Amino acid sequence: MRKIFLIFLVAFVYNVKAWPHVRRSSPMEILLPKKIHTLSECMQVTSEDGVFTYRKVLRKSSRFSDGLHFMEVEPNESHVCGVYFITDPDKVVEIEIDFMDVSCELGGLLGFVDGWELNGEYFPGIHDHELNLENRIDEFCDKPFAYKKKINRKKKFISHQNAAVFQYKIPIQGAFAITVRYLHNPKPCNIMAEGVAPYYLLQNYGTSRNCTVTATFPAVVSIEGISVGGNEADVNYDCDQPNAFDKVIVGGSSGLDSHHLTKATTICGKSQIKGPEQAIFCGVTSIRLDSSGKYNNKVIVALRPADETDISLATAVCDL
Repeated sequence: MRKIFLIFLVAFVYNVKAWPHVRRSSPMEILLPKKIHTLSECMQVTSEDGVFTYRKVLRKSSRFSDGLHFMEVEPNESHVCGVYFITDPDKVVEIEIDFMDVSCELGGLLGFVDGWELNGEYFPGIHDHELNLENRIDEFCDKPFAYKKKINRKKKFISHQNAAVFQYKIPIQGAFAITVRYLHNPKPCNIMAEGVAPYYLLQNYGTSRNCTVTATFPAVVSIEGISVGGNEADVNYDCDQPNAFDKVIVGGSSGLDSHHLTKATTICGKSQIKGPEQAIFCGVTSIRLDSSGKYNNKVIVALRPADETDISLATAVCDL
């Protein structure tokens, strides 16, 4: 069984009162306020910020390096592992590379994904993100004879939404440390739902764009308020027409891309009255706002995890 390292902050506390002018601040005191997290599982979802570290070496032992205590593990078969970061809807994820010793020659690789990737599908979908897929993914490792140059140079990545993935493959040995921060996003569009918010607001800010709320669980969805399109004086639950470019699509799928969803309802119009609940029994639940750019569209969505008592509310069912 593969054993994963544990990383602990090691701080030496000096209580000597004599010669106080001799004592100087150490690098460990600078690190002390940061939260240190050990990556102990290959796949992990977290909303924590702070420093995340990982190290794999050839032998079981323990050593101290720059104040970080690394428990070393046996190398095993190659796996691509990932840390899935998620934060509040109105924030983005910033990941900064503090330290890396990941050799290209040994098959090591680090990667940043702007959004989430799972089984070859992406959130936001490839049609809904501001960047094309090639520019959303950045992969890197230490090339031969460039170790010192690489380790002294920091790389920083910022997502466009409240979700991002940091991937790593270290088949034999290597290490890295990253700092994760969550920054304010003044105009959130695509949102990965944690299932704890009372409601989510989707809006296009008057531009031509698609915005989606996605939950990675079966969910009960209700429209709390809507103003989408310019022709309807009331809410319309049958807006799946060829010339209807401004609409809200509710449905589900087995993967992350909302363009592959099974549609439950297509909604447009205006209303401040809460709509009926509908249960989406799919592995992934999505509410997508499609906008032509002609209108300032807004929709307020509430969702909660669905269970067996919500079968009577089902409007879409997928293979779970």
